[in-house]
Amino acid sequence: MEALECLKRIEKESIQTIYIDPPYNTKSSNFEYKDDHADYEKWIKEHLILAKAVLKQSGCIFISIDDNKMAEVKIIANEIFGTRNFLGTFITKQATRSNAKHINITHEYVLSYAKNKAFAPSFKILRTLLPIYAKALKDLMRTIKNVFKQKGQAQAQLVLKEQIKELSQKEHFNF
Repeated sequence: MEALECLKRIEKESIQTIYIDPPYNTKSSNFEYKDDHADYEKWIKEHLILAKAVLKQSGCIFISIDDNKMAEVKIIANEIFGTRNFLGTFITKQATRSNAKHINITHEYVLSYAKNKAFAPSFKILRTLLPIYAKALKDLMRTIKNVFKQKGQAQAQLVLKEQIKELSQKEHFNF
C-alpha cells in the first residue's frame, strides 16, 4: 500500500511520532521504489499534510532528506507545520562516497517538527546519562573536582582543557 493511502486510513491525531524517509528524487533507477516524481514538491506536500493530520497535538515528525531536496522540503515543512514548530535539524554522517563529481557530500539531514511545539516533549538529556558518555564524563568530572580542590581553578581549567582534547581524539567526543 502506498504511504499516502495508508495515511488516509489512520485516525486523526492518533500518532505520537512519525519518521519518514521519502525518496530523495534523485531520478535514480537503482532503488526498489520510484525515485522520480515529476512534481516532487506537490508529492511531498500531500504526504506532510496528511502526516500532520494524524499527529497528536504533542506529536513530532522526523523527515530524512539529502542535499538534493533539503531546501525544498524544509520550505514545504515550514509552510505546513509552521516555522514556530521547527525543532531542529539532525545531521547524520553517511559512508564516504567517492563518486562525487564536485564536492564529496558525506551527510544527510533529519528535519524535525512538532505539530504544536508548546505540547511537544522535551528532548533534553544529560550526556552523563548516555551510556557512551557516562563513564568517561564521570571520570573527567571526578578528576577536575580533585584538581580544583587541591590546586585551584586555574590548574583545573588547564587540566580540563587537556583532558577534553584527549577525549576528543581518543573517544571522538565533541564538546
